[in-house]
Amino acid sequence: MVFNPEENKWLKLKEGVIRTPSTDVVICKLDPFFGEKNHKAFVTSIKREPTDQLRIIKNYILQKHLDKDYPEILTCNLNDMTTYECKSVYKWQLGWSKLLNIGIVINPPYEAEVLLDYFKSVAGTLDKVNKKGSIIKPSTHFLGIAVDIGGGSNNVDDEVKIISEAMKRDKKLGIINVVIERDNNCCHLNCWKIL
Repeated sequence: MVFNPEENKWLKLKEGVIRTPSTDVVICKLDPFFGEKNHKAFVTSIKREPTDQLRIIKNYILQKHLDKDYPEILTCNLNDMTTYECKSVYKWQLGWSKLLNIGIVINPPYEAEVLLDYFKSVAGTLDKVNKKGSIIKPSTHFLGIAVDIGGGSNNVDDEVKIISEAMKRDKKLGIINVVIERDNNCCHLNCWKIL
């Protein structure tokens, strides 16, 4: 069976989104669930490269007015290095860590250590753990197995309800898990890789 999300009526691709076979299946299978609720939504990102991730981080630095505190991030390249607390780190790493510190959850362009306090909720509890010093892996978008679905005017609440119901009704949907990114106004889906 051929899955072509460009033919979807309800869950549409935003212009410029780079498709992959793994995500095509999920997006096409989700379309009728969005149709049942008469709800249009958009896939805002699938396949990304490390340079795309750095661009997104730079944009958040500007949006959050952190460019005066972390000016080096605006002109750095992916592999540019600096010294922080006697260790060699990427020039973007401190600014990226600050985004995590203020609640903007975003993966780094490359595997990297969190340099500042970053309190993350422990699943199923009210507890939080400080991830400072932890290594965070790059985004699953780099592997082409992630889908971001943009939220509407009430953030991602409608989209989450539809996706949750779809996952209950179709166990072979191809979604591993869902991450709600409220600051990004999107629902991030990690999908099974099609070999």
